[in-house]
Amino acid sequence: MIAVRQYPTPAIRKAYDARSWIYSKLIAPREHSNHLLAIELANIQPGEKILEVAVGPGLTLVELARKAGRNSKVTGWIFPPACCSLQTEECIRQDLLI
Repeated sequence: MIAVRQYPTPAIRKAYDARSWIYSKLIAPREHSNHLLAIELANIQPGEKILEVAVGPGLTLVELARKAGRNSKVTGWIFPPACCSLQTEECIRQDLLI
């Protein structure tokens, strides 16, 4: 039998926020090459609409936006609010925001 413990949303949010910086600096860069391979295999064409779920620090989201081009709609969904500023900063740096 599997026991499931339900945590209150504020506790989960706090845990994600506390770990998001560590993930973005240590883990995500190591996974990035696999994400780039997946993007290549997806054969994204300019103008396509793209949804990325669980964006994390946004490294893959930036690459998706670059591949799809300015006439596309690329949407990223993220749970930990602390990651949102990292994604926005990177998109601004890459001149990908419209």
